[in-house]
Amino acid sequence: MFLLILAFSVMVVSLNLQGYIHKFSYSRNYLLLPSISWMCDEGQYFDRSGKGPMPFILLKLPIILHIIIIQVMNKVYQVVANILTNWENHRSPTHHENALYIKRFFFEAFDCYIALFYLAFIEADIVLLRRNLVSLYTFDSIRRLSCETIIPLIMRKASRTMAKKENKSTL
Repeated sequence: MFLLILAFSVMVVSLNLQGYIHKFSYSRNYLLLPSISWMCDEGQYFDRSGKGPMPFILLKLPIILHIIIIQVMNKVYQVVANILTNWENHRSPTHHENALYIKRFFFEAFDCYIALFYLAFIEADIVLLRRNLVSLYTFDSIRRLSCETIIPLIMRKASRTMAKKENKSTL
């Protein structure tokens, strides 16, 4: 339960930092955080119109932070779900695995898509939904590319270089 509340809180902070929850939005009475949302006003750090300082970098920073936090929370919940499922004393390994999959699926779906559901069904703003979808999937693709391709390539080259240095030192 705590992790669901944390995921919802992260979504609220992220949407405030992206300027999606503002003083004219539908949910301003209960989700607007004025201490954070001022950073999205015109000319401020995360101004969506691009008039703030370093608009290309700072405009994408809340989205990048949101993606990183989602990944970290999913990893934490993976450990929590394993512990909880082990405590449940299932009759067979199949029941154990199914219970684990269900827990992880529902948490990760909630964690990853709650902001998109908010934009689609509460704000009913298709433009913001599209912008958020494009940003999320673009940066997630960059993250996957770097984790699955670039980092292993660098690690392989580094290990080869170290192996060559060891071979030279033994000769």
